[in-house]
Amino acid sequence: MSDEPNKISSEHTWMFKRLLPLLWYGLCAVALYSVMSDYTGDGNTLMYAAIPLLGAVAVYCVMRFHYSPLFDVVYSDANGLSVIEDGVEQRVSFADIQAVKHHTMFNPKVLEITLRSGLKPAQVKFIPRKDLFTTQPVAEITHLMQKFE
Repeated sequence: MSDEPNKISSEHTWMFKRLLPLLWYGLCAVALYSVMSDYTGDGNTLMYAAIPLLGAVAVYCVMRFHYSPLFDVVYSDANGLSVIEDGVEQRVSFADIQAVKHHTMFNPKVLEITLRSGLKPAQVKFIPRKDLFTTQPVAEITHLMQKFE
């Protein structure tokens, strides 16, 4: 790796953290409004109103536990990682990294870096940058994963 920091996180993290919830909750609100505008007092309408509400709760859980802890930007250089979340930058030394996991159950794939106990943050989660038209992460991510296996 060179001394110059390389951006190893995806440019699309903002979309999954901010735009996707806005679009989903907007869709749930439109669906709920559509169902409630035809409310006639019977139980069927209330049953149909539960569907967008359950969808909103399910997406809240996914967002809270999967997308919310993602860091906005992650840079890698010769000495460690620079992680930025909400404009606050923190340095993570390679010596402090305990494990690197690549979660593939969700799309987009998430890279989780576990740090030694007692450090803040305890985990660094981000969406890795990948080359266009491939499913493999960029070389910096592959090197980082091999280094800590």
